[in-house]
Amino acid sequence: MNLKKSQGFSLIELMIAMALASFLLIGLVQIFGASRQAYQTSVGISRIQEGGRFAFEFLLRDMRMAGHLGWANDVARMFPATYPAPNAAVRVAQLDNLLAADDNPADQYNSAAELSASAFPFRFDMAVQGFESNNTAPGQTVALAGRVAGAATDWTPNLDPTLFANISPKPLRGSDVLVMRFLGQDGVPVTFDKDNNRFTYQQATDENFVVASRYYGIANYGAAALFQAPAAVSGTQITVVAGSGGNNQRVFQDASEKLRGTVMLYPANIYAYYVGLGASGVPSLFRASFVGSAWSSEELVEGVELIQLTYGRDTGTANLPDGSVDTYQTADALVAGLTTEADRAARWRSVGAVRLGVLMRSPERAGTPDRQETVAAVGRLHVGRTIIDLPEGDGILRRPYESTVALRNRLYGN
Repeated sequence: MNLKKSQGFSLIELMIAMALASFLLIGLVQIFGASRQAYQTSVGISRIQEGGRFAFEFLLRDMRMAGHLGWANDVARMFPATYPAPNAAVRVAQLDNLLAADDNPADQYNSAAELSASAFPFRFDMAVQGFESNNTAPGQTVALAGRVAGAATDWTPNLDPTLFANISPKPLRGSDVLVMRFLGQDGVPVTFDKDNNRFTYQQATDENFVVASRYYGIANYGAAALFQAPAAVSGTQITVVAGSGGNNQRVFQDASEKLRGTVMLYPANIYAYYVGLGASGVPSLFRASFVGSAWSSEELVEGVELIQLTYGRDTGTANLPDGSVDTYQTADALVAGLTTEADRAARWRSVGAVRLGVLMRSPERAGTPDRQETVAAVGRLHVGRTIIDLPEGDGILRRPYESTVALRNRLYGN
């Protein structure tokens, strides 16, 4: 019986097969890698666009409310203290801020000096107040690599010590800080009894509108008054006396005479926007709110690397506002050379628009090419006119977004 020879592959055939298989495997790996990179980039872009939309939603909404004090804005309420430059003798007849101490009880009115001497959160004579991160002005360069939380002196003007001590996390260097104070848009009608320092809800369904120790304002066409709710509230009638809530310095004065009868009651919002490290370790947009006796921070949007702000001033004509923005300045330049709080407050009341620049980033590596420091013009972005020097080789996708918002409560004599 004949046995057939056993057949198999030669060494050369095996080597050729292995080579072909290797090429196919390399191709598959490259396809997988390219698909993964495209997916990471797509996700990164989506996260950036989503974060940018939410960041602008929060910031622009509150900016547009800046200056709102009920039926008129802060410029109208304080017009005698705004143009010409204010001084201690100027009487503010349309604003009664119970959170500001009275240095002259006999006159029964706030003065520009009294309002300027009130505690930082209660400076409702400045609806908008900015703080410029040092060395981030237009034309200067901000390096993102190695950014850390700053000290209060890393901003000009320096951050308020209590604000800086309360907020957590602390603001990152290289990003501006914006503080806003205004009455919210949603109010309820109440009846104000000045003789007894109290107001009564007109509708029983509004009974829980006021929250203990929160800040509120009542307003009509003639005036506005700001106060803190008592530490305990109940029923349809609320009495506000000196010391109630902890921060009311006095009772309602003659500036509140115009508020007798039916007025609107609004929440008073005191906000500070800044960029700090979020819970995931990625820079995020935070909003700190002053409630009761301290600031409390909340993380709003992940992936906000920094914000840059410049402020448009209505310099006016013949000491009167003319409703148009004439020049844009950073926060430090806007108040440069002014020596009194009353003068600085008047300057901030001349702001009618804000240019906002936001740098957004992907939370993780997004498949972007690694930056090479030696290649000219690579790895730099502009936010406003500030130059952003990106970290080398981190693979993070970044995009700047910008907008200019008119402070509608400030312009055109509103």
